[in-house]
Amino acid sequence: MLALIAATSFETKLLRTRLQKSDPLPGRFPLFHGQLAGQEILLAHSGVGKANAAACTAILLSHRQPRALLNLGCAGAYPNCGLRIGDLALADGDILADEGSDSPAGFLGMEELGLPLLRRPEGDLFNRMPTDPELFRNAESLLRKWASDQDIGFATGPFASVSTCTGTDLQGRQRQQAGGVLCENMEGAAIALTAARFGCPLLELRGISNLAARRDPDQWDIPAACRNAERALLHLLRNWPRS
Repeated sequence: MLALIAATSFETKLLRTRLQKSDPLPGRFPLFHGQLAGQEILLAHSGVGKANAAACTAILLSHRQPRALLNLGCAGAYPNCGLRIGDLALADGDILADEGSDSPAGFLGMEELGLPLLRRPEGDLFNRMPTDPELFRNAESLLRKWASDQDIGFATGPFASVSTCTGTDLQGRQRQQAGGVLCENMEGAAIALTAARFGCPLLELRGISNLAARRDPDQWDIPAACRNAERALLHLLRNWPRS
């Protein structure tokens, strides 16, 4: 069984046409189940934000034991990253971009503060949370060709998870320069941290709904971003490794 997690129902509209509603997870997190592209699937909605995302992921992984966890949804692309609205981004990691401390010298991350968020034998985790390297490599190969055939832009790299979304051009440039990130969301790194605690392989895929710059909802296209991410996910599931 594979588990999917998205923040909101509008990010899973296509997928839910093929799934059945289940009893919610403890904590009132909506849950769906069924078959997608020949795979047994659980789909959970976490709600928006890092606190909701971490809680939902922990409860999901405590009550079920999926082979892997896939996080999908929409995201805002940073300036000059090459992504346009409707394009796809695949994370090779997700950074808790605002966990730390401000200082006269600038932002201090958790490593600079000496406060790991998770201690592991293979290396402590501070702000940057991993996705699974093998799942990432397989997905990158499959999605790059699929996106090209669909005339959809595609990029890979680190994402940023934030508590306050970018709303100005200056803020967008600063966040991109600080982390070298492609796009921002509000849940991914919290999901990745929790998956790492449980030892569950994670993949994160997002469609670009807006630019992480001056806030202008008239220029957003959330439905296109979600639709393309869901279509790409279905393509992945059709080609998912059996082991």
